[in-house]
Amino acid sequence: MSQMEEPKPNLAQGQSPKDDTDVGHQLQYRDQASLLDTIDRLALQGLRKYVSLPRIIVCGDQSSGKSSVLEAISHVRFPVKDTLCTTFATELIIRRTPSVGPSVSIAPAPSRSPAEQDRLRKFKRDYSQPEDLPGIIDAARREMETPAASSGLFSRPSSFFDDRLRIQICNPDWPPLTIIDLPGLIHSANDGQNFADVLLVRQLVRSHMEDPRSIILAVVSAGYDAANQAILSLAKEVDPDSMRTLGVITKPDTLPPPGSESFKNIIRLARNEPGNHHFKHGWHVLKNRSYEERNQTASERDAAEKKFFSQESWSGPVGSSSMGISSLRTRLSKLLHQTIVSSLPDVINEIRKGISETQDALSRLGPSRLTRQEKQAYLATIAQRYQALSQSAVDGTWNDEFFGDPLSDPGKDRHLRSVIQNLNQSFADVIAVRGHTSGLTDSTDSPFRIPRPPSPGPYATLGGPIPKWRIHLLERIEHLSRNTRGRELPGIPNASTIEQLFREQSSRWKDFAIRHIENVHGAVVKFVEECFQSLTEGRTYNAILCDVVDPALQARYKCAMEKLDEIITPYDRRHPISYHNSLLRHVKEARANRRNSQLNASLQKVSESAAIPPDRNELQTQLAKAIDSTSIDSLGNDQFECSQILDHVEAYYEVALGTFIDNVASLVVESCFIDGLSTLLAVSAIQNMEDESLDRLAAESEEIQSERQQLEKKLEITKRGLEICTSHIVYAPNSTSTARSRSPLPSTTSRSNQTTPNRRTGNLSNGSSPFGAASPPRGARENSNTVKTHAAEPVSGMFVTPGGASNTKTIPPTQFNFQKAAA
Repeated sequence: MSQMEEPKPNLAQGQSPKDDTDVGHQLQYRDQASLLDTIDRLALQGLRKYVSLPRIIVCGDQSSGKSSVLEAISHVRFPVKDTLCTTFATELIIRRTPSVGPSVSIAPAPSRSPAEQDRLRKFKRDYSQPEDLPGIIDAARREMETPAASSGLFSRPSSFFDDRLRIQICNPDWPPLTIIDLPGLIHSANDGQNFADVLLVRQLVRSHMEDPRSIILAVVSAGYDAANQAILSLAKEVDPDSMRTLGVITKPDTLPPPGSESFKNIIRLARNEPGNHHFKHGWHVLKNRSYEERNQTASERDAAEKKFFSQESWSGPVGSSSMGISSLRTRLSKLLHQTIVSSLPDVINEIRKGISETQDALSRLGPSRLTRQEKQAYLATIAQRYQALSQSAVDGTWNDEFFGDPLSDPGKDRHLRSVIQNLNQSFADVIAVRGHTSGLTDSTDSPFRIPRPPSPGPYATLGGPIPKWRIHLLERIEHLSRNTRGRELPGIPNASTIEQLFREQSSRWKDFAIRHIENVHGAVVKFVEECFQSLTEGRTYNAILCDVVDPALQARYKCAMEKLDEIITPYDRRHPISYHNSLLRHVKEARANRRNSQLNASLQKVSESAAIPPDRNELQTQLAKAIDSTSIDSLGNDQFECSQILDHVEAYYEVALGTFIDNVASLVVESCFIDGLSTLLAVSAIQNMEDESLDRLAAESEEIQSERQQLEKKLEITKRGLEICTSHIVYAPNSTSTARSRSPLPSTTSRSNQTTPNRRTGNLSNGSSPFGAASPPRGARENSNTVKTHAAEPVSGMFVTPGGASNTKTIPPTQFNFQKAAA
């Protein structure tokens, strides 16, 4: 009997085509329908845009028989012709709700212009008879065929489209399914398909296959060598462990007779023998309608296939579970069921993470701000929060989560007081050993000593002191003293020489101080930028930096440079002044240290020049000579004066340097950069701000308004998705005895260790909820509005599908991994 002779079911009224009820039972593997209902509801909410959901995709090389496979699975007739190949992705959506009639619509590609997207979205056709569908699909294709065709890679017209055709079917006897038929992979360009088509189709197919929750039906034609079919290599790239791939062989009736090498190769492939194309889920063989059999009904098609595989050449080497459409439906059901069960914990965690991230993004955008009051309130909130953070940073209190881990890159920059303290200490250490112009190579206790370690980090380019022996520096002092001699008596230090020598030795202080100011300024800028970046979005953030932060910090930098000029003036323009009681002590200590050093050197020479003195009198004589050699009387007037000058310069340098370091830290760094840092954006200034400035800082751009709308929509969808998951999946019913007998994935937990739900509260008897904390059964639904506090918690434990106790599954956490569940 042909298809035209059969009674025509009215699909709009929810009637099923003949034999479709059996198809539904085959697809409904145990309690899979309840799981699919949940996935279906999530997809209907639009969650797939934000979270990957389990689905089946049919893909293969061009003309491999993909659409015929889809038709055999679903009993939906497509316009399959020998000369027509799929030129766009077709999404088959099977719904159970009778109130929703069958329809065809177009989901436009993102690469389309807004006008084109609006035009394609308006395409929607309802149908009630199966034979109406091919004509509607052709009409949809014509709607896509416009000069501004779909390729996101090329602007010229393409014969392929990255739009998606959505075919929705209502069948209350079937579980909800989502099956994607993708365009066939093209090996090379030809007259009807250019190079742009080759790239576009491959990009489209790969994007669907890369979805980690897509079940890949890799369709290959028996009429071609498997090694030459591109879909197999692509499947290995996106699913290297073959955990999601099920191979499907079509057109076995086109093979040469049994015994031929081509026939043997296909049998080895169907048996999933080890080799290049060995899949963990194996292979399946289908015989679809040939061109001559195109008018067969679904039941006639299935009967012809069954008869074909009953031949000994097929039934012998290949098991019945790997042949025919009926067993394929069962295999798909099991595989889809395993994918859903193993994916649900991760889906819930991803939803919760998405909610948390969306709430954070909305928080950074702040509330809608169109009026002056809304803009002022928005800026005032930012200002108050910034004031609190910056004051905490200045005070060195790190309780706020903004500061984070002090050992991480962002955390280190945000601990401002620690950064400033370390910079001040580094400046003090470096200028103490590298700030003088000339260094004494033969002195270890002089402030003019030569530093041993290399110059650290930011001060490396400033170099170190020029090495000199003490005697050479004394010669320099003697020359300078003779040319600046005044009315002082011989042997009395020349004040002009002391002043001149000190200025020479301290001439590099300003360079080190400027480098320190630059380092502090950079640290403060980075901290302030981090603060405002965490408090607001891009446009307002950039406006605050340009209009408020940059001018204010630049003014503080200018103030710091002016203050440095002020505190450096006494050292490079005035005569030395110090009444510090340590000045003379340093002079005396320097003389004593030098005399002791000379005495030790003289005694060392005595001990090395001869053996043990013959008697005590001789020893006393030698010691007296050594002491006389270090006495003042042994020096000439010029030598004594130069030595005194150097002692005074070293003593004054040490006292003045300590004062200078303290002044830089206190009067420059603290006063110019740190004091008042929390008032950069003051609430009082916001109240008096002009409208133009207020608009520049707080007004919303069209992009921000659009972004807020998208985020609010995403938040609404993900919250509804979380509510669906937690309401229909997570909570266990009152009894699990029936479920244990029906579950396709039995728990590995022993009965004595299994948790049982409390009949009154719905809580688990061990006091823990499926989210890891005690809660009433409606708590998760309520917590969907405050999910940020749970964003990082993993979902594990007991997962229950809707439908009562018969649908309960106890899934150990170890089975949440897809590979373990699928195995």
